[in-house]
Amino acid sequence: MLVITGIFENERFIPDKPVKIPQKKRVVLTFEEETSTETEGRNAKRNEAFQRFMQYKGILPVDFDYKKELAESRNERYGHID
Repeated sequence: MLVITGIFENERFIPDKPVKIPQKKRVVLTFEEETSTETEGRNAKRNEAFQRFMQYKGILPVDFDYKKELAESRNERYGHID
């Protein structure tokens, strides 16, 4: 499968880069509802969040029990649901 990005304008698809395609190939076009600027902004936020997350790598102790921590945190926030 080949993925080609570009814009659809005046009933024509204009690829971002020149592409050689053999004649008579079936294609599927997917139209994004958002602009590429919105997508880039959202991706930048995701990347920043991932980088912040990766800063925690190696900080937690080896015997860290995330299930216990989660249960204690839920108990603090919501109390017992017994």
